[in-house]
Amino acid sequence: MYCFLWCNGEIHKIGVKNRQLIFSDHTQEELETEVALSALNDGQFQCKCAEIYTLWQKGQIKKLPKFLQKMLKEELK
Repeated sequence: MYCFLWCNGEIHKIGVKNRQLIFSDHTQEELETEVALSALNDGQFQCKCAEIYTLWQKGQIKKLPKFLQKMLKEELK
């Protein structure tokens, strides 16, 4: 399963497989760099994918966008 979202002026693809989020348009290193940069910017993310990545890493599933929550629930069935 996958969905699309607007990130940095482009459409990015996020998938769910084996209860994990798959970011097709970012490497792990890019996401971690964006998260680190957000800490320097008063917690403001410049990249929507990095924000979602952070919520996922912290286990804050209920704060993820509704479409991702739904995809994760479907994956658990």
